[in-house]
Amino acid sequence: MNGRYPTLFNFPLLEKLRISLCCNFKWELEMLSGFPSLRELDVECNRSLRGNIGSLKLLDLQRTAVTGDIREITENDFLHLEEYIVLPMTVIGGWGYQFQRISEVPSVMNAVYLCMRRNRDRELFSDWRWYLSLESPDWYDGYHDLNCPDHPFTVDFVRARSRLGWRWRNEEGDSCEINWLDPELDRIFDADTRSLQRIQEEIGFYKGHYHPPTAEEYNRLCDENSED
Repeated sequence: MNGRYPTLFNFPLLEKLRISLCCNFKWELEMLSGFPSLRELDVECNRSLRGNIGSLKLLDLQRTAVTGDIREITENDFLHLEEYIVLPMTVIGGWGYQFQRISEVPSVMNAVYLCMRRNRDRELFSDWRWYLSLESPDWYDGYHDLNCPDHPFTVDFVRARSRLGWRWRNEEGDSCEINWLDPELDRIFDADTRSLQRIQEEIGFYKGHYHPPTAEEYNRLCDENSED
């Protein structure tokens, strides 16, 4: 099982794996890549298991069905990650996760920020996106006028040089105000100004809104935009 029989670790539909009382059963955690549907792993009395999930330099669980809550990750978890981390949308706060309520977002963004803060120079959550679920009671349809920007139901992170924040936006790039997680810089350089200016240019229609407007507010904004 140490690599001579790789097919024995290739069960794409397996959801639960229990290995018990197999002290001489030699295998590596990396072999779990052969179980893309794995939800539960129970290893008991297996002294020959090698690998440490906490020492992984890259963690990609996107093709698995693992569940959990990103808010339970602490600053002492995954200290050795160097490249990136990808959690599936079945994890609360995972890549592509669909929120049921707009009010859930700040706590999840703060949890992600804790991981990003200690690895500020590494793109651990590069290109992550989150969305408001179509089944959310906060969801509403777009405006009847196609010239009106779509509702901002996508969440992503923004970086103005060393300053991190997150925002709501639509797929066309119309952004709400930035919810900054880092304090304003004491010293502003030209590169900081240019980076911040590019971000601010995307805030227009939703200026003054730090989260998606209600359906009533959105329709009012669109009515005013149509009159202009």
